[in-house]
Amino acid sequence: MTSPDSDPIVRAAVLRFAVEGFEAPLRGIGADAGVSAALIMKRFGSKEGLREATDAFVREWIRDVRSDMRADTLAGDASADFLARLATHDEHAALVIYLVHSILEGSDLGRDLIEELVADAGDTPRYKVIDGVGGFFLTMLLRGDDPTDLPTLARRFLAERA
Repeated sequence: MTSPDSDPIVRAAVLRFAVEGFEAPLRGIGADAGVSAALIMKRFGSKEGLREATDAFVREWIRDVRSDMRADTLAGDASADFLARLATHDEHAALVIYLVHSILEGSDLGRDLIEELVADAGDTPRYKVIDGVGGFFLTMLLRGDDPTDLPTLARRFLAERA
């Protein structure tokens, strides 16, 4: 089986879903990946099948990032700022936006991430974790000066919370 990270269709879909949401057309995803929408359907069976593959890729990415972080950087109040801290890195911006769409949609991926953040927070109350995630969402929605510069927006959000 091909690693999702090396799969141009999955990578193109994650980026397109991050930009346009999960209603993004298969033709656009195919164009980004250099393949036809028909090939995507043949390979994944449906748009839902593609979505399952992108969710699996993002789950793996979260697992890798979280295992790279030291335990103390995910504990307590810092757990509430997990998405914002990831968004400070250009290479993670599209994946963070994908996660935001997943959380707002109420998907299993979004719900699971919130529950993991709450579990990582230890004694920090659940509402504080949700407050941190929600505050970052509002900051993203209100965007500020440059809506394309998520890392700067995330750094500003974290500085204001410090």
